[in-house]
Parts: sequence; structure tokens; C-alpha cells
Amino acid sequence: MALPKNWMDALQQLTLAIDNTHGNEQVVLFFDELPWVATKKSGFLKALECFWNIHWTYRKKLILIVCGSAASWMLENLIYSKGGLHNRITVRIPLQPFNLRETKEYLRCLGVNLNHQQILQIYMAMGGIPHYFKEVSKGLSAAQNINTICFQKGDLLFDEFNMLFHSLYEEPETYLNVICAIAKKPKEVSRKGLIKVTKITEGGRLTTKLRNLEEAGFIGGFLPLNKGKRGVYYRLIDEYVLYYLAWIELLREVTKRAIMSDVHSWELAIKKSAWLTWTGQAFEAICFKHADRIRRKLDIELIAVICGVGNIIQRRIVRKVVLRLT
Repeated sequence: MALPKNWMDALQQLTLAIDNTHGNEQVVLFFDELPWVATKKSGFLKALECFWNIHWTYRKKLILIVCGSAASWMLENLIYSKGGLHNRITVRIPLQPFNLRETKEYLRCLGVNLNHQQILQIYMAMGGIPHYFKEVSKGLSAAQNINTICFQKGDLLFDEFNMLFHSLYEEPETYLNVICAIAKKPKEVSRKGLIKVTKITEGGRLTTKLRNLEEAGFIGGFLPLNKGKRGVYYRLIDEYVLYYLAWIELLREVTKRAIMSDVHSWELAIKKSAWLTWTGQAFEAICFKHADRIRRKLDIELIAVICGVGNIIQRRIVRKVVLRLT
């Protein structure tokens, strides 16, 4: 078989291979990291649209699966696109991070046995990302693990923040601008407040950026309990982003300039009062994500509930419930 000259030739050869399979034997085409394959100059997306609409959609034995970690690209080019694949999606499967219980089970599969309090500490720093949990070492406490994963040159989460946004978005600096603007208002920030700080004009550009950040799980939109405030407000809900901006960003420049970095930087930091302030914000973000599970645990899932920021007594009660979820 001749080497294909372009994606149209390649998919034509693939179609012939599909037709040569035995009878009604199921064929699954799986394209991983589609945004990296379907670059603007590659012609892949147009070829895929053409073959799906003209050739593949009528082959009942064929299942086409595409996935990509760049949520904004998947939304703009597949989910909300008006192109050739518009309204062709049968099932959307958003891959969610682990919750606390799943985190505990996964860590135990890795041979890491930590108590509920330490699992919560790790979750507040890393979120529910399995790839990050692979770096957690047996025999170390939560503070020791966080220190070795986040604060030493070359560690997985030391430079992850900037690489993450540059890999996910075509305009990473704009998205980082929005993230940092929201971070400056720990409780909540309105669209008007974001426009004032980021200088992004009202309308499509800002709406698209906020939607993409929400779909990727970095921020959450909500209606504040205070009826005097109108419209949707936003807050950071990604644990790693919260942790990076509060701690890693502050210590990484010192670490990079130091001849010998302080190997116990995080273990020393958690003894300061600033750590208590940060844990409150991070804990609230986790509670918002686990709201349905908390309601079930409190046996109030059949009662209409609006999630909002509570007082310190309510936080302590919910903290006990969250720990029991693990």
C-alpha cells in the first residue's frame, strides 16, 4: 500500500481496511489528543468531517471515538462547532478528577496508606488528578510528599502551572490573566470586575474564555446568596491552581535563585498563620465540589439546597463530614 500523501488519502486507506474486516465485526476508531493531530495546516479535521458524513456514518459496525485534553479546542471545534461534525456527537464523556473517596482508593492501590486528614491535605494541594498522585511516595507524610513534589527544582508540580495553560490554550497569557484576576478575589468576582482588571471587552471573547475555563474545571460560576448582587460570579475551584498561586509561586523564585534550596520549605510554611487562611479557601473549594455527597451524608439530599460561603462553625461541621467521605 502506497504511503498516503495527505489525511484524505490516509482516511481513504483506512476506509478500505474497515471494509475488509470480517462481516459485522465491530470496528472502533480511536483518535487520542485530537487537538494535536488536527492543527490548522494539517487538514485533518476537514478530512475527518468529510469521511464521517460521506462514508463512515452509514457503516453501522463503525464506532468513532475522539478525545483531547485541550477542553477549549474540543468545545470550539467539535461540541459547539457549526462545521461538518455539527450535531453528530452521540455521547459526551467529560473526564472528571477523582473525588476524595476515589483518591483514597487510588493511593491505597499505589501502596500509600495515609489517614483522612493527610489525604485531604494532599487533595487540597493537587486536586484529584491521578497523574499527580503517581508521584506520592510510600512512607512519607502528606507534608513531606507535597514538599518533594512541588517545591524542588525539576519536581512535577514546580513548573506545571505555566506549562498547563500553554498546552491547553492558544492564548495562554489571556487565560492566565483571567485566572490571576479571579485569584485576587478569593471569595467571588463578577464579570464587571473581571473586565475592569483584565481589560477583556464584554461579549464573545470573555464569554468564551470563561466557558472554556469552566469546562476545564479551573473556575466555577455561581449566583451569590446575597440578593443585592446580580449576575454570575466566579471563583477558582481547581485545587492545584489555588495552591500554586498561594504557595508555589511565592517560594519557587527563592528556590530557583538559591544555591541550595530549603528542602523543608513547605513543612516550615504550614506552621505559619497564612497557612490557616489558605486552608479555609481551599477547603471551601473542595466542599463545593463534594456538595452532593455532603448532602447525602447529612441525609438532606431531598431538600432544596443553595451552596454558599458559611461561617466558621458551619465549616468545622462540614470538615468532619468531608473527612468521613474518605
